[in-house]
Amino acid sequence: MQQLTYLDHLRIIAGNWGALFVLFGLAVALGGANLVVGTLRGKRPHRSWERALGGAFLIAGGLLWAYLETLVPTRYASNPVAGRSAAEVAAVAVPIYREHCAVCHGDKGRGDGPLAEFVTPRPADFATHGWHHREGEHYWWITQGIPGTSMPSFNDFLSEEERWLLARYVKQLGREARLP
Repeated sequence: MQQLTYLDHLRIIAGNWGALFVLFGLAVALGGANLVVGTLRGKRPHRSWERALGGAFLIAGGLLWAYLETLVPTRYASNPVAGRSAAEVAAVAVPIYREHCAVCHGDKGRGDGPLAEFVTPRPADFATHGWHHREGEHYWWITQGIPGTSMPSFNDFLSEEERWLLARYVKQLGREARLP
């Protein structure tokens, strides 16, 4: 599998809502730069290190926000299987999940599969990490894997539709695990 470059991430984001969030971060940074420049050019009474420092924080925060939004470029992508009911998704996704995921994440997605104790760091418990992430994030992690963990890339093993179905099913497992 070919490693995606940062430019590839930006191309993916350009096709979904993530572009607006990146632009928001850049706008905050630009506002911070305006504040710093205005403070440095201002007359003595209006100059203050607090205003300049605040502007610097806005610049750093805005740029960091924009960069972080690009790390998972499918975060805001719409799921092509979104129109299917939970039962339809489960009917197709459960066999795929059992074959590829349950060995680490467990049948209910609690991170307690048969291989979980041999994996460092431990597999994600979807009750904690599944329900609050967007389906686009799950899709990205299923597609690309997660560096520094034993989560592999399934890009070469599963079709795009199967990865989106798994993303929807993982989110569903996370919601179910949080119910009493």
